[in-house]
Amino acid sequence: VIGIGCTGGQHRSVAIAAALKERLDNIEGIGVRLEHRDMGKNISRISQR
Repeated sequence: VIGIGCTGGQHRSVAIAAALKERLDNIEGIGVRLEHRDMGKNISRISQR
């Protein structure tokens, strides 16, 4: 399990996770599932933490 986060989960973490998945998909025997946990959340509410 690899978790990548940034404030709001809308920018850097999404780009890094997608790039990492693309590279890992090319390695035989590794299963990859990409899940964007916070992407559908209200960013203004998250930013106020």
